Amino acid sequence: MRKANISNANDMVNDYINRGRAKEVLHLITQDEAYNGHEIRINNKNYINFGSCSYLGLELDPRLKASAKNYIDRYGVQFSSSRTYLRCTAYQEWEELLQQIFGVPIVTFTSVSLGHHAVIPVVVEPGDAIILDQQVHASVQDAAKKMMINGVHIEPIRHNRLDILEERLRLLYNKFRRIWFMIDGVYSMYGDFAPMHDIITLLDKYQKLYLYADDAHGMSIAGKNGAGVIYDQVKHHRKMVMATSLNKAFAAGGGVFLFADEELCLKVKNCAGAYIFSGGHQVPVIGAGIASAKIHLSDEIVILQESLREKLRYCHQLLEEYHLPVLSNPLAPIFYVGVGLVNTTIQMVSHLHNDGCYVNAGIFPAVPDQSAGVRFTITAHHQKEHIEYLVSRIAHHYPRTFQEMGRSAQDLVRGFGRVKKFKRLIKGIPTNIVKAKNHEIQYESSIRQVPKQLWNELVGRLGANNWDQLLFFEETFSGNEKEEHNWEFHYFLVRNKNGEPVIATFFTEALAKDDMFAPAETSRHLEKMRQQKDDPYFLCSKTLTMGCLLSVGEHIYINKALPDWQTAFVVMLEAVQALREQKNIPVLSLRDFDAADELMKSFLIDLGLKRVNIPDGHLIDHFDWNTKQEFIEQLKGRNGKSTHDRRNYIRKRAFAFEDRFEVRIVKSATPKECAHYRRLYLGVSDRSYEIVGFTLQEKFFENVISHPKWELLELKLKPEFDNRKERRAVGIALSYQTDHLYSFLVTGIDYGYLNEHNVYTQILWQTIRRAKELKLKINLGITASQPKRKFGAKIIKYAIYVQNKDTFKDVFVNLLPQHESGIL
Repeated sequence: MRKANISNANDMVNDYINRGRAKEVLHLITQDEAYNGHEIRINNKNYINFGSCSYLGLELDPRLKASAKNYIDRYGVQFSSSRTYLRCTAYQEWEELLQQIFGVPIVTFTSVSLGHHAVIPVVVEPGDAIILDQQVHASVQDAAKKMMINGVHIEPIRHNRLDILEERLRLLYNKFRRIWFMIDGVYSMYGDFAPMHDIITLLDKYQKLYLYADDAHGMSIAGKNGAGVIYDQVKHHRKMVMATSLNKAFAAGGGVFLFADEELCLKVKNCAGAYIFSGGHQVPVIGAGIASAKIHLSDEIVILQESLREKLRYCHQLLEEYHLPVLSNPLAPIFYVGVGLVNTTIQMVSHLHNDGCYVNAGIFPAVPDQSAGVRFTITAHHQKEHIEYLVSRIAHHYPRTFQEMGRSAQDLVRGFGRVKKFKRLIKGIPTNIVKAKNHEIQYESSIRQVPKQLWNELVGRLGANNWDQLLFFEETFSGNEKEEHNWEFHYFLVRNKNGEPVIATFFTEALAKDDMFAPAETSRHLEKMRQQKDDPYFLCSKTLTMGCLLSVGEHIYINKALPDWQTAFVVMLEAVQALREQKNIPVLSLRDFDAADELMKSFLIDLGLKRVNIPDGHLIDHFDWNTKQEFIEQLKGRNGKSTHDRRNYIRKRAFAFEDRFEVRIVKSATPKECAHYRRLYLGVSDRSYEIVGFTLQEKFFENVISHPKWELLELKLKPEFDNRKERRAVGIALSYQTDHLYSFLVTGIDYGYLNEHNVYTQILWQTIRRAKELKLKINLGITASQPKRKFGAKIIKYAIYVQNKDTFKDVFVNLLPQHESGIL
């Protein structure tokens, strides 16, 4: 399989956000001349606003506005100074009030996210470890990840799994000075709570365990003095650092960090970079914050909290009465109605927007690929009739959108089966995909069950994936000792009502490494971890892959001349998903698509897949040369002009060394020779971190040599260049030939001879010469792009589309070093 470059994570997020922008559900801006708390105007249309985090409605409270104006009149708009030198007069009153609310020492920052980056490097020290809840806020993860450079060990655990936390504590306990568990009080997407009582029990049980909590969405809505959801359940523990937001229900701005003792609080003020070097809060923020703090310290906060809770309970009750799949805690102001796929979610959000209800689309990266949903919030500004209207519109559009998009209730099982089991769903959701009736799907578990001529006409002509090649793979990757060497094959053909083939493809079920798309340094580090743990299957998953781990080129036939090809594709994908569920396979991968195909990109993203760019492919599709000189002369530069650099490279590194080698196509080999060929291959695979996979077994090399369509090209040095008693191959190329293509798939090199004799360059040259003899185009595969371009190979940009059942392993891999300076 191929690995993407370091930009892939950003590329995937960019794809999804741009998709939301195109559908006009993201990056919107209001057109309000004034704001009343519950109504906004976007694109010349009025909406009820169900997207605000100002849960108590204090942002419009006259007392906060008057206080902000008062402090502007007294101190101006800002007091521009580092607080290490000098603080505005108003700070003292504000921070004293905040300390009264929480009852512990506090430090304020201009935002919670900035505060995490300032506080974590102070409270977490070298010799400590960090365990992250899988769903802890991205700002916490980002700040924690930067601690790796200080030698801090970091790892995630599955969401709210304290049993796993305790297991990890026992394993890490004697290795680290302190172990920090990092959580949210209220999780910002699903609106569920952290199990605080159980966490405090563990804090008391394990001396080295410390807690770092972010209660941004819990502030004000619960707890004495509005101190938050966490403080509503437990008191501040002596081993806890807590952050919360003053920018949401508190309705002022910035964030506040809470400490068990004054000494640690002062250390943060003295050492936190964002406190020392950044400007303080704007004066009107402090003024509004003072007024809000006074409300929190009065009996009024209890009335405000209870009024909000009544609305939350009412909304949750209505959602359940309609049998909508709500995932949220009944006391959370964040509501999440599960949908499943991105395109269904965006369509539903669009319908709600058309009805004047502004809600959010919960999509990747905030939630897993198949777990998109409608996210909305309830605030004090909403009346019961607003809530009734929203829930009724969700209930109206929910089954209709599933029908409209041709989706089924199975999407909910796939997207949320690990999170929650829904007792009963709203009527009208199809049990099967709606558009399947016009197509017939054929499934086979072996290529033997598919007519050879038909397969080769459809898929076999696209790349090196003809009938004979697949039979070779089936026979080679079965009945082996190790799990990774046993693959199961699945073939799908979709025909329309006229019996015409619309889709044909195959998938391979195999164990693969979860870092196959990660940066090289991440994979290098993971390989070390696997060796240290003596566990070659650490961070590996069963994967259902279009094509297989050795195939190249296009793997799917699509008759795009037929107008219903997208429907046929959905029918095929639904059958694949059903197989995936039956086999409990966590990762789905569709490869290799034209990276420039924007239609396919949009289509597959809507179906809940993430696009991953992979290393370039290389193709030589013309052989209008007969001599080496003619080969040199036909080389072209990137702009179509002849290039001295390429010609010089070929002369000096290929032609000048050609006479040093004996080259042959191996027709038979002894077991000893096969073992040597595999050692050459391991010499390459053990050094490659751009492509990370399990190594091929000796059986593969034995079968290649005996197969009529495979060729093992062997390079030996002539006696005058090899002083060993027994001359052996110093390089090999394993290639597969079809009627139209010669595909270079596997190589092996003796690195003791690599540079002195330019072995790899010679492998490329001799493989190209062999393709010329056979009069076939040659696919030179991926990686090693620079020397392949020197030989005139065209660059082919590929993309694959991936879907994971959850984000846990992604979180784990993303926490690993991505460059050589990273330390875990």
